[in-house]
Amino acid sequence: MHVYGHEWNKHLSHPNLTIHSAVYEKEYYKTLRKYRVQLNIMRMHNLNSHNMRSIETPGCGAIMLAPRTKDHEAFFEEGKEAFFYGDLKELIEQIDTIMSLDVTVVFNLRKKMRDKVLNHFTYSRLVKNFI
Repeated sequence: MHVYGHEWNKHLSHPNLTIHSAVYEKEYYKTLRKYRVQLNIMRMHNLNSHNMRSIETPGCGAIMLAPRTKDHEAFFEEGKEAFFYGDLKELIEQIDTIMSLDVTVVFNLRKKMRDKVLNHFTYSRLVKNFI
């Protein structure tokens, strides 16, 4: 497992874990698409909503595995546009499912997710919800 970001080495340690520095811009896009699955973890203040990765990950054409929240369920069709988990057991089951998907299925899933985000979750479109 590879983890990217700031100071994860202060919080995580495992022999099967590789910690990398944060990546930005084109490198961020490339990194998200480099791996079969992207794990999205929520902070305490948004446990039942969404975060930036909820839009960025599928927007880059990466497969997102995120907590099952009201927002995630409203934004994406489970198993067809994103994958959700409710507990550790389900997280592991979902990873196994995603890792066993055929390459063609993965390609089509990535495209479908990216297209949905680009067509429905632009900042200008989201801002209209608050006006």
